[in-house]
Amino acid sequence: MPLPSDYDDPALLAGMKAGAACSAVFVAGRPLAAVLEDELGGLPAGVYALPDPALFPETEHVEVAFAEGAPPRIAVHRAGFGCTTLPPGASRADAAALPHFPLPPAGAASALPWPDGEGLTDTTNPAIAALEEVLDAAFDGESYGSETKTIGVVIVQRGRIVAERYRPGFGPFTPYRTWSVAKSLTGALIGILVGAGRLAVDAPAPIPEWAPGDARAGITLADLLHMSSGLAERGAAAAAVYFGGADSIAEITRAPLEAEPGTHWRYANRDTLLLVRAMRGVLADDAAYWSFPRQALFDRIGMQHTVAEADWRGNFVLSSQVQSTPRDLARFGLLLLQDGVWQGARVLPEGWVGYARTPAPARRSGLLGLLRHGPVGLPGYGAQLWLFERSLLLPFDGFAALGSRGQLVVVVPAHELVVVRTGLDSEVQNVFFRPDRFVADVIDALR
Repeated sequence: MPLPSDYDDPALLAGMKAGAACSAVFVAGRPLAAVLEDELGGLPAGVYALPDPALFPETEHVEVAFAEGAPPRIAVHRAGFGCTTLPPGASRADAAALPHFPLPPAGAASALPWPDGEGLTDTTNPAIAALEEVLDAAFDGESYGSETKTIGVVIVQRGRIVAERYRPGFGPFTPYRTWSVAKSLTGALIGILVGAGRLAVDAPAPIPEWAPGDARAGITLADLLHMSSGLAERGAAAAAVYFGGADSIAEITRAPLEAEPGTHWRYANRDTLLLVRAMRGVLADDAAYWSFPRQALFDRIGMQHTVAEADWRGNFVLSSQVQSTPRDLARFGLLLLQDGVWQGARVLPEGWVGYARTPAPARRSGLLGLLRHGPVGLPGYGAQLWLFERSLLLPFDGFAALGSRGQLVVVVPAHELVVVRTGLDSEVQNVFFRPDRFVADVIDALR
């Protein structure tokens, strides 16, 4: 698979290594030796040529050297905000100067049965035995894609966990980067603001950097939700934001238009990050913004092991940089399955899940999608959700949050089913986990 030219930049690769190591060690609590093999495995080859990350537990930061005489790349952990990669040239003093925001700690895990707590109900039923074979296949590294590397699987039917398994070194409370599954979390947060009357889907997205008269000021919130902004974008690339320590707002608001908004679909991290910019703008107050993901969504449905990470300017990087567990992601899938209602209380506005599941107007799927968008065009796309439609290749209807390296949260309403799989599949060797075959086998096992 050809890599972006950014991946030839040693400074960027060092930022990638520092950020990934920081999150794995200081958020997930993983030992560095395991991190070098797992979280840092499958990344561009240039990452391996760099020195191992240097850990500084007292200050909770990581340094990765990349060139003689150049300052190392630094990533620093802050409680409640995960890890932040600093810009090239930043020093330890810059890391120490980052603001520490007063977020309350997540509540203690309850022994109540999942999803209210972390206890499990009795799972001794005939379906479990059949599912064991499917779980074996999910972890064997071949059945659903050659050289795949599964971290965890959680299968939920009718509101309870019916099967669960983890790779050695991981467990129910070990978070890992969601990659683009975070985009669907962003879609839910935007829905909450729409339901509160703070945003409107058909109105121009409130992006302060685009002055009146700027052609980009006509891009609507719906255009961004549907990945149809029309902005110039090299695919889904956002390397400067994710690994380069860039100011995400400055990075995402400088692209010119290349197509009429709403007329051209292109999967792009930029569109999701512009939704996050709109979120910060309408919330106005920094404290309200920084607490919003937790208070509005995570805490309300028990996602107590989920952390949204931010850049050094305090902007959430909610297109990719969320650390979460399979159980927490299963809670999110269950919320979507239940039309945005949690334990009788409405979390997402009425009709929002239906809106998110409606195909984006500029998007094509199936054979037309394949011709227009390449392999990514086979499934459909709604508003920050992927759509699966029954076909000769796919024996079920559903929708999903999907992310790089094999992250998936698939919801199949007809079977009252949520399937979560997290993975460490290689980014650079065309390793691809097959969610269609995996979920189809889960459904067959539960019949």
